[in-house]
Amino acid sequence: MKSNTDIHLKEVYASDPIRASMVKDLLENEGIIAFLKDDFIGTLVPWHAAPAGYQPVKVFVSDSNQVQAMKVVEQFEANTSKSS
Repeated sequence: MKSNTDIHLKEVYASDPIRASMVKDLLENEGIIAFLKDDFIGTLVPWHAAPAGYQPVKVFVSDSNQVQAMKVVEQFEANTSKSS
């Protein structure tokens, strides 16, 4: 039986600070708790958070929500690629 301490986080998205925040908000609108990693440092000095500053902010969710979160991310990417 899993206890509440057996939560493992999985990365579901990485991008610039604005897009990562948008994905986090979309996930939370679906009832999925999401966390940003390196949101502050990725904004100020992105090359310290990721190689060459590319996709410095990461979005993490619980492994139990990973499949549902990936569907939200895929929909976001499909919608943003249409507008680009």
